[in-house]
Amino acid sequence: MKLLHEDFKTQKIDGEELIHRIIRDNKAVYATLQKEFGNDIFDDKKDLSKKFLQETVLPREPIRQKLASILEVPLIKEVLKEAYHKSKIDKGIIAFDAPLLFDYKFLPWVCFPTITVFNTENALVVKRVAERDNIPLAEASKLVSMPSGLVGRMLKKADIQINNDGDLNNLKYKLVNELASFLL
Repeated sequence: MKLLHEDFKTQKIDGEELIHRIIRDNKAVYATLQKEFGNDIFDDKKDLSKKFLQETVLPREPIRQKLASILEVPLIKEVLKEAYHKSKIDKGIIAFDAPLLFDYKFLPWVCFPTITVFNTENALVVKRVAERDNIPLAEASKLVSMPSGLVGRMLKKADIQINNDGDLNNLKYKLVNELASFLL
C-alpha cells in the first residue's frame, strides 16, 4: 500500500483506520461488539485487538461473518464518506487498503479494480514483516499467519493478482504493468 501511495501518487483509505474510527465514535457499534464478543475483542486502547482478530476471528468463518454483520453498514458509510472527501481533493486513484475486509459484500461496489498482492513463500513475508517492524521472526510469524483458504478466496475475488516473491523493483514493474490502463 505504501508503494501505491508514494510511488503512484494514489490517495489512501485505510480500512483498519476506518474500523477504529467507527468503534471509537459509534457507541452502539462498540456496545454490540462488546456484547457479542466480550472485552477480549478490544485492546488496551479500546480498539480491535489484533491478537483477537488473528486467533479468534480470522480462523472461524461464523465469527468473521458475525463481525462483518456488525461492522458492514457503518463501514459502508465511512468508506463512501472518505471516498467523497478524497475525490474532492484530487480526481486521481484512491487505494482502499482493506485485506481483512475482503469478504465484505460491499467492496466490489466501491473498489475497482481489486488487487491482491500475495506471496507464495510464507518465510519471505515473515522476514519482511520482522525487518519492517523491527521484531523477532517468531513474533512476525504470528502477525502474518492467515487462515487456510483466506488467501485463495482473496485471489479468486481479485480483479488483479500480483505475486510479490521478488524484490521491490519487481513489484513496481508488475504494478505499473497491471495498472497502466487505470493510471493513464
